[in-house]
Amino acid sequence: MPAPLSTRLRLLYSTEALASIAGALFTAGLPFYTHYRFGWGAQENLLLGAGQGIAYSFGALSAEAVARRVGRRRALLLAYAVLSLMAGAVAAAAVWRLIWAFVLVVLGVVALLGTTWPMVESLVSEGADAKELSRRLARYNVTWAVTGAASLAGSGAVIQYAPGWAFMAITGLVFLGSLGLVARIRSEDGPELRSGVGAPAPEDVSVTPQLAQQRRQALWLSRISLPATYVVVFSLVPMLPSLPAIHRLSPTVATLLASVWLAARAVTFVVTGRTTFWHSRPTLLLYASVLMLLAFLGVVIPAALPGLSLGTAVVLMIPAELALGIALGIIYAGSLYFGMVLSQGSTEHGGYHEALIGLGQTLGPGLAAAMLWVRPGDLWASVAAVSSILGASIVAAGAARFERLWRRGLAA
Repeated sequence: MPAPLSTRLRLLYSTEALASIAGALFTAGLPFYTHYRFGWGAQENLLLGAGQGIAYSFGALSAEAVARRVGRRRALLLAYAVLSLMAGAVAAAAVWRLIWAFVLVVLGVVALLGTTWPMVESLVSEGADAKELSRRLARYNVTWAVTGAASLAGSGAVIQYAPGWAFMAITGLVFLGSLGLVARIRSEDGPELRSGVGAPAPEDVSVTPQLAQQRRQALWLSRISLPATYVVVFSLVPMLPSLPAIHRLSPTVATLLASVWLAARAVTFVVTGRTTFWHSRPTLLLYASVLMLLAFLGVVIPAALPGLSLGTAVVLMIPAELALGIALGIIYAGSLYFGMVLSQGSTEHGGYHEALIGLGQTLGPGLAAAMLWVRPGDLWASVAAVSSILGASIVAAGAARFERLWRRGLAA
């Protein structure tokens, strides 16, 4: 017999909670690990981040085809089993300092992780009407955001005090935990798990043509802006360990400070899950893009100024991190919600959402690393390059929004 929906959702949320611990360590936590264990600087970490973006996009775009071929539950079981083994391989490569093996296996882990997220998102979303979908995705977002923030905050202590293999051993254990949770989902014989599309949601008769148009507009705006959010995330995090203010901190304190924006994003997911006003206000996504650029500069500039006292830098960084988390949370929630509500929770649209994340992860670190190659040691050039991408995203989102408003005015 299929498990009751509520039980299955609890299992899926628990799976995501565990997997996001490993996901945060392999992405946001990894630059701190390589900086303190291998002595890597910003350029090496940015290059690794760009490689992860390419791998992640490939994995995300393959999710729908894999789901249709073998079923989402079977695919997740296989993925988490392989990921637990790969975590052991990464740990061995790190201990023996086999750098190329370390990099290659990390890229493989990220690619496989990219395949899993769209499937979990689709399983959480299927069969829900718009209001229920908003609640489900809010719980989903809060779950992974909270566990991810906690894992990054605590990763510095593991780096500083535990053996070199412990960081990766943790990821192997949580992947095994995810494997065990997915194995408890007993609905594989149902079409909703074999299909990559998901069960259709009940018809929502309250959707007016205006609301449908607002949803489509919001989807465009959020997905124009979504890559820019991960341009910020995966450019900022590799830079942080090398910035003067962060460099003066111990790994334990550095990762704790770096996790403030993650906590703010989690709180934003709580707010977006408990409210619906943003469902019909696409312009809010444009405002979030502007806030994101200002907050990025507000984090980087105090951390990068060598003459600034450590206390002053931290005091200036924390409000900027809070603003950054709010902006990132609004855009991420919009992209996932509007994509799922318009596609009835398909794995394919979950894959598009995750692939855009990978695109941002590739563009931001890639361009920032290229600027460091052109101007060695000049992080300001990288900051300017990242800011230019964010500025271009704001212009594109603004053009998309106001073009629709202009056309609506002509029609009236």
